[in-house]
Amino acid sequence: MIRGFEQVHGIDFNETFAPVAKFVTVRVLLALAAHNNWEIEQMDVKTAFLHPALNEEVFMAIPEGYSEYSHMPSPNSTFPVLRLLKALYGLKQAPRVWYENINKFFIQAGMTRSNEDHSLYFSNDIIILLYVDDLLLFAKDLQIIETMKRQLSTTYQMTDLGPIRQFLGLQIVRDRILHRIDLHQSPYVQTTLTRFQMADCKGIATPMESNSHQSPCLNDTDIINASEYQSKVGSIMYAMLGSRPDLAYTISTLSKHNNRPTHSHHKALQRVFRYLQQTKYTAIRYERSKTEPQVFPKMARYSDSDWAGDKDQRRSTSGYVFTLCGGAISWKSRKQDVIATSSTEAEYVALTEAAKESVSLRCLLIELESRVSPDTTLNLTGDHFRLLKEQ
Repeated sequence: MIRGFEQVHGIDFNETFAPVAKFVTVRVLLALAAHNNWEIEQMDVKTAFLHPALNEEVFMAIPEGYSEYSHMPSPNSTFPVLRLLKALYGLKQAPRVWYENINKFFIQAGMTRSNEDHSLYFSNDIIILLYVDDLLLFAKDLQIIETMKRQLSTTYQMTDLGPIRQFLGLQIVRDRILHRIDLHQSPYVQTTLTRFQMADCKGIATPMESNSHQSPCLNDTDIINASEYQSKVGSIMYAMLGSRPDLAYTISTLSKHNNRPTHSHHKALQRVFRYLQQTKYTAIRYERSKTEPQVFPKMARYSDSDWAGDKDQRRSTSGYVFTLCGGAISWKSRKQDVIATSSTEAEYVALTEAAKESVSLRCLLIELESRVSPDTTLNLTGDHFRLLKEQ
């Protein structure tokens, strides 16, 4: 049987890494799709890991109850085993082998892999985003997507899911007339509230009390339900990563106490659930600019920090948000690694974090614009990418 958890690195497998699409890339493509009114279709690969052949020798024990080959032991073992010719689910190297296989298919189809996100492929007329076995296809013309679907179906067993409605727990609502896409996670938020018995709680307008301070646990006897606390924080974190930048600072603050949560930490976390109840339908909206509809959309960036906001370690908190087509595409809030000696130093640290993300997003937009809109020129200098600081 496939017992991948028993495989030993360097003996039974080597690399297992397989890239998956970044949330940032998903949001950038949705923003550009809203602006350009692209077609967006979704497909799923059936039993993806069963398609590629293995390059190395891998043996598995005879499944229980299957005795046809039980009398044939392995050449190097007294136990009956079978050699795997293709990857199976549960095998450590299965994701990597699948990615190498689908990557080869896209390259042979004349597509180029992005340097910024290795799950993103594009040609002059189509963009494909890969997340393990889920594919998003973007193009100006639906016929181009249909042609790619036929190519994929000749090599893999595919499920055509039609126009995109949800992806990775993200709900996508389109208005083609207004060139608008709304991105939200209300079903996931409702499921999370129900899971933790908060579906009927009373809503509240803010996730945290203003100027609140959560002190770390100093006494082991005060620790309460660490696993439950971690589960709740993790569930809210997924919503934050997908479509809720308003929760970034709250999650950054509460996750510091994952290992040693106290009653006060649990109480603060309950407030976040009440906030989710109030704002479960909050969405990010991407839409075409009404003033410059034919110009490639400009990206705006905002960066800020506090100074010594952490009263226990005297560290500052950095934060930034990037917007495109009127909606957020990337955000972050985290405690700084160094202790800033002045508010100016704290601001520079925050700007550095924003600049790093800016370089990545800038390169991604250049790749997409040059491939999909070769008839226009993307101006990514000067005011288009000037760091803006919210006071």
